[in-house]
Amino acid sequence: MKLKKEYGPRLDINFYDPRCFVFLFDTLRYRLRGDEVTWVLNGKVIFRGIPEWENLKDAIDGVLPAS
Repeated sequence: MKLKKEYGPRLDINFYDPRCFVFLFDTLRYRLRGDEVTWVLNGKVIFRGIPEWENLKDAIDGVLPAS
């Protein structure tokens, strides 16, 4: 996975299914939908849908502290 290769342990990746009751709080907080990928980093939605790699990398670099 490109994200793990680029960021290693600095980035914790989780997948949530908005149809699952266990994730109800996150589903409401981030307005998650079953038909749309949503990227959340440090509690903020940074993208909806599938962004280009460079756009995603720029957004992550802008939020994560430098190593």
